[in-house]
Amino acid sequence: MKAPNAEAPEPSDATSPWRDDLLALLKPNNTEHARGFNDGIHAALELLTRHEQDRQLRSKSALKQRKVDGKKNGGDVPYGYRLADDGETLLERLDEQKVIAKVRKLRPNHSLRAIARKLKEERLFPRNYDPKNPKSPREFQAVQIQRMLDETK
Repeated sequence: MKAPNAEAPEPSDATSPWRDDLLALLKPNNTEHARGFNDGIHAALELLTRHEQDRQLRSKSALKQRKVDGKKNGGDVPYGYRLADDGETLLERLDEQKVIAKVRKLRPNHSLRAIARKLKEERLFPRNYDPKNPKSPREFQAVQIQRMLDETK
């Protein structure tokens, strides 16, 4: 509940769960003590917000550096790569790199689905293709083609 005469709280930030709790502490600005208290709350909010932004920038920077260093950043191993024995370094898979090169070559003149059809015609299948399993994917999906293009930028 908002106290009368208190400064209006800013919209809640989903990445800052503590924001609403601190804003709830604000008091009506009708005394010097309340104004000083509210100034302290706002200063704490500003400090915590800056700290959170710095943390996000450090995380983003660390992930970019891991990518530059050829390290896995979570999720599945990207198409065209395999994991080294250390479990984090990405090593190129030459057979899949050839498929990616073909995709890059075809992209200027073909849609993603057309590229998937061309790869199927040339009997180039997704990594998880199993000829013994009739339910196994027999061609790349457009989203997989897009990921190949995105990950090679």
